[in-house]
Amino acid sequence: MHTMRMFPQVIQERGPVIIDKAMGIATGLAKTAVPVRDGTLKASIYAVRHGPLGFKLGATAPHATFVEKGTSPHIIVPKSPGGVLRFRAMGGRPQHFKRRGRWTGVRRGRGGRFTGGGNIVFAKRVHHPGTPALPFLRPAAEEAQRMIPQFTWEEVQRWLRSRGWK
Repeated sequence: MHTMRMFPQVIQERGPVIIDKAMGIATGLAKTAVPVRDGTLKASIYAVRHGPLGFKLGATAPHATFVEKGTSPHIIVPKSPGGVLRFRAMGGRPQHFKRRGRWTGVRRGRGGRFTGGGNIVFAKRVHHPGTPALPFLRPAAEEAQRMIPQFTWEEVQRWLRSRGWK
């Protein structure tokens, strides 16, 4: 039998192995590239088969899309009218000031707002500057996709060897 005529049979038999290899590579690359704060996003990365010769790579964490695609600048307001926002400021550095010759306390910025550095902040509204995209899923899936021809060739060779071809 001619080798090219056997190719569909090879793919039918070895296709799941090829896809499993690609899924493992994609998942590993995504988990390596994902930014980690508390590990929730990294732990939520998954890959599942999609159709006979495909797979889906994704993350179930609620903030996965915002990390992957970024956000545009937006205004954050309290849920209830007349309410205030309370959050821990993650950006910036505390501005310490000197009192009686020692560095103590945190200096407040204009309007009584803290400048950041992990302090509790209260505000009526926040002008969020947006966040840059930190893609980790798409590059991992694309890299795994680029490796599928190599995996296919390896599996074709393995299949042929198992049938006595050299």
